[in-house]
Amino acid sequence: MSSYVLNLVFVTFTDRCRVGCSAIHVLSDDVLIHIFNLYRQDLEFYAHNKSWSWHQWRALAHVCQRWRHIIFAWHNYLDVRIDCGSRSTAVKALDVWPTLPITIEAMCNYKDGDGIIGVLEHRDRIIGIDLSGLSVSGLKTCTALMQEPFMILRTLSLSCNTNMPPVISEMFLGGSAPRLQRIKLWHVPFPTLPKFLLSTRGLVELHIKDIPSTGYISPDVMATSLAMLPRLRSISIRFRSSRSFPTNLTTQSPPPPTRTVLPALTAFMFGGVSEYLEDLMARIDAPLLDNLDLQFFYQPTSGVPQLPQIIYRIEQFKTPHKADIHFHHSGADISLTSGCLFGGDLHLEFDCDGLGRQLSLLGQVFSQCCPLLSHVDALELFGHNMGPHQDSTLWLPFLRPFIAVRSLLFYDQESISQIAHVLGGLTEERAAEVLPMLRTIVWYGSCDWDEVEPWVIPLLQPFIDTRELSGHPVEVPHLSLNCF
Repeated sequence: MSSYVLNLVFVTFTDRCRVGCSAIHVLSDDVLIHIFNLYRQDLEFYAHNKSWSWHQWRALAHVCQRWRHIIFAWHNYLDVRIDCGSRSTAVKALDVWPTLPITIEAMCNYKDGDGIIGVLEHRDRIIGIDLSGLSVSGLKTCTALMQEPFMILRTLSLSCNTNMPPVISEMFLGGSAPRLQRIKLWHVPFPTLPKFLLSTRGLVELHIKDIPSTGYISPDVMATSLAMLPRLRSISIRFRSSRSFPTNLTTQSPPPPTRTVLPALTAFMFGGVSEYLEDLMARIDAPLLDNLDLQFFYQPTSGVPQLPQIIYRIEQFKTPHKADIHFHHSGADISLTSGCLFGGDLHLEFDCDGLGRQLSLLGQVFSQCCPLLSHVDALELFGHNMGPHQDSTLWLPFLRPFIAVRSLLFYDQESISQIAHVLGGLTEERAAEVLPMLRTIVWYGSCDWDEVEPWVIPLLQPFIDTRELSGHPVEVPHLSLNCF
């Protein structure tokens, strides 16, 4: 709607229709400011919440002197800023335009120090820093210049793609960033981050990913630092590998009797070993959490023992209606969704190669989460490079918890072949016990059903006949993706 209003303003201003040529002058400054802000919000929404590019507000500033004055006078409200990327003209742009806030962005293949060092001297104007495209030496050079406070900095993103990332020192940003709202660190160790977070009580997003061993922060210290962030809405904590953790992780201090409450947290993402997650989640409580994304490194143990306690403490995850399970060459992903208005999204990923090992691991995990999976009425399976067929000794523990599933959905031939072999080979007694509420097996694959039916139906026929005789018939309808 706002883009439409703005287009009408431009049409009227240029008098393309010869109607109301003076209407633009009738609009008050307040109305124009509101239109500009709606336009900005539209651009940011369709650009996935990225700030509107500076060439867009510059286009508005060049329409007339009045618009230019409004934009510069209300630059904070309209989030007007000068974007300094990897261009040698970045410093010159600061001299051309008024004293506006600055964002720094280092793109891929960025030349060390090209245009950035000079911009960093204006730290009292810098509100955003993204150094994601620098080499190791370039990142070291820039972070060395960032040892003084950046008092209006709102967003910070640092990343390094080398095995020897530079360690962020305790004096980074002068040890304080009171206006900071978003932090993203990718393979950049910052061991004193908990102390730094004490100065960022307005933080909304915290993303620390690909954490190396040099950046390890214990669960108790992490929970203590998160307790100081009452506005935090989104957290990502992902470690680089199992080698990022100390060998004595299980001997950490026990959790306190009361958990820290994170009142605004709605999304939590974790990647690492289960012991770390269990220790961390035992220390925090997030009443509004409705998006949980967990990735577990492979460990030859008995599943994730504390996973049910983690999930059941969150009301939104208690009654999922649909489960999507994807097998691939390096692991298995499970997504659980709820059909209710305020239901949550739960995503679990297990790093484990080989279908046999994946089924064995998921069988253990599912046995621990039977009450949760007993609410699922639609089960979707997708397989990629699944390998040879696995016998029912592995598939049956995997399927057993889904006692309420009414629809079994497939998108690929590998997964439907695996299940068809298992179901078709069940005894009469087992056929009644496995997926007892099943009513439909649906093929959504991209290839024609005529290509799949000749070999799938014969495999499933014993199961279909047995269920028919028991009074619990199973149908095999088909809906092709080609119909969309």
